[in-house]
Amino acid sequence: MTQNLQERVTDALSRVRNNRVGTNVLEAEMVRDIATTTDGKVRLSLFLSADDDATVVREVRHSLQQIPGVTDVRVDVKDASQANRSPSQTSAPPASHLPPPAIAAHSA
Repeated sequence: MTQNLQERVTDALSRVRNNRVGTNVLEAEMVRDIATTTDGKVRLSLFLSADDDATVVREVRHSLQQIPGVTDVRVDVKDASQANRSPSQTSAPPASHLPPPAIAAHSA
């Protein structure tokens, strides 16, 4: 059975090793938001800590570029210390700090 592009991407990433933690980038939970298109474009987020070797980015990109059918690769490098924060922790105030919803008055 032929693998689809998403499966080939996952397979390729499973072979890219992060020597700092001794596992591949998928097992190390460094990769998120993998997206592929029907015309062969691949985009993902790669979370690096200050202790990670920056060559991991190059290895991920190179590994993906070698996949048959891939036409473009975009690796968005992000700070691993931000990986576990939800969007509400980084931009919006907690719901308890929001004003109560307006109640519409109905006239009869």
